[in-house]
Amino acid sequence: MSQKEFFKKKLIPAKPGSGKLFEEEIVANEGPVVCFGQEFENEVVRREHFTTLLREKLKDPEFRKIEGFPIGEDEDILALSDPPYYTACPNPFINDFFNHYGKRYDPATDDYRREPFAADSQFGKTSNAITRAHPYHTKVPPEAVQTFAAHYLEEKGGIMLDCFCGVGMSGVGLNLYRGEELHDAATVLCDLSTIASFAAYNYNSRVDELEIEQILKSIAKELEEKTRETYLTQNTGWLTKGKQTEIFEKKNHDKSNGVGVIEYIVLSEELTCPNCGDPNLLWQKKNIDIVSGKIKGSFLCDTCNKEISKAVCSKIWETRPDPCINREVWRIFRQRPVLIYYKYQGKNYCKYPDADDIANIEKQWEQSYPNIPVVEIPNGDKTRELISGNNLYFHQCYHPMVLSVLDELGNIVERYSDNSLFMRIKFALSPLYSSLTRMSVLHVSNFFKGGGGPFVSNISGFLHFPSISFIRNPVSALRLRTKSVVASEGLRTTTWGRSTITSCQSATNLHQIPNASVDYVFIDPPFGQNLMYSELNYFWECALGVRTNMIPEAIINKTQHKELRDYQLLMIAAFREINRVLKPGRWLTVEFHNSKNAVWIAIQ
Repeated sequence: MSQKEFFKKKLIPAKPGSGKLFEEEIVANEGPVVCFGQEFENEVVRREHFTTLLREKLKDPEFRKIEGFPIGEDEDILALSDPPYYTACPNPFINDFFNHYGKRYDPATDDYRREPFAADSQFGKTSNAITRAHPYHTKVPPEAVQTFAAHYLEEKGGIMLDCFCGVGMSGVGLNLYRGEELHDAATVLCDLSTIASFAAYNYNSRVDELEIEQILKSIAKELEEKTRETYLTQNTGWLTKGKQTEIFEKKNHDKSNGVGVIEYIVLSEELTCPNCGDPNLLWQKKNIDIVSGKIKGSFLCDTCNKEISKAVCSKIWETRPDPCINREVWRIFRQRPVLIYYKYQGKNYCKYPDADDIANIEKQWEQSYPNIPVVEIPNGDKTRELISGNNLYFHQCYHPMVLSVLDELGNIVERYSDNSLFMRIKFALSPLYSSLTRMSVLHVSNFFKGGGGPFVSNISGFLHFPSISFIRNPVSALRLRTKSVVASEGLRTTTWGRSTITSCQSATNLHQIPNASVDYVFIDPPFGQNLMYSELNYFWECALGVRTNMIPEAIINKTQHKELRDYQLLMIAAFREINRVLKPGRWLTVEFHNSKNAVWIAIQ
């Protein structure tokens, strides 16, 4: 083993006067560590040992033929994995996990008896520092899992399986309360989605919150230094305190002639009047009801003064050079910058874009961004709207001003690839790739009346470009992410996740799990056609480099030619596997809700 592999990098406060916030210190990994009963000299040796085994496994063509095997190159899969605890593919070490933590079923001595859980239980949507660490679409309340697991598992523990784990809240439920009656429980988490299983691993593992905070702050500081010029603006605006009730009054008050840092730029669509053919800017006082905080359903044309609405107007298209594919041009609907929100001397200001601002925004279209992956958007029920708007690639869902910073961010993060916290860094940064798209929606009420953030990331089940959107400053977004991640880490104990194994695989094929070996199953299966997970996860997974295999995805989807019966057959296959691995006489809890009764009947 090389010296580089034996040591890990750690960030420590830099020496005064060095001009740096943090610097890297090389420290030996102190061990030994025990993994599934096997002792290793330290964590680096443990990781190296299992990574070598996984690398060899990936060379096996039969291994890659497993149903639901994700889409990605070997090196990308290895970069996302922390074997044996997590692999970004079907985890080949699950059988070893059961050999260490499981208890073989013996009908002659088995005395397990449990009545059905029959108490009233109400668990609302959980919102705490842990669940807020990643904005995934759905999360099971961890308290619910703990309550059911405490009832169905024996006092001495056992193995719980969640083969539709999402971001792993079932594992979080056991980890949060492991110090009590479930102290010997172990958890197997599986999900077909790459981002879900990756988040589940990170949710159910523990790192030092001070160390990850130092790294993320250092990344943000370097990113700001290298991209600062892109987000500078002259201070010619007015002071704001969170309520934008006077933005149409054109009251620019500050004349100090300083330079501020842009937090975000508001972009407004221009629409063509069907009567006179002249353009109408949507972002106008007459088009927005500031009292109710809503855009009006209809408004008067600027030229002919006739009543029109968005539904009857046409978009105005323009041609732009593609910033990542030089040989192509990009036809995009026109949006004009109408407002800039920025910080100056520690205070918040608003202004109208001046000539320098417009020139700066336009300049970004002429740049090239080689570190942004060029990945085609797959055709789907939700992605169809993106494609119909001439957005054919991942990068075309971002404004070039944002791409310029993400391009530099990729350079910075790659330097941490040998760091022991590299996976946690990727986890912390992954939400940026959804929150920074051109699909961020204006929260009109919050923007004009205060009381919350002005934008909502478009992860609520739809993919579309709104009429009013934003160019956000990625550095500011990263600093907000840092706070969320650090707060989440602070709630975890030192033993968190040591008896949890996570796998990226389909629930229809749990071949690594032995027959009659699981003590309890808790699942929250897909909701039919409510959420198209693989399509909605696309932005996160493009950033990770490994994407979901849609073929065994249990959804109702016209593009994939999956109807209710197809969904039902996939769920039957999953329930058969659950029945095979569950010990006789043990229990399965299914948490499920769907507004369509036919889907609920299909599940039954």
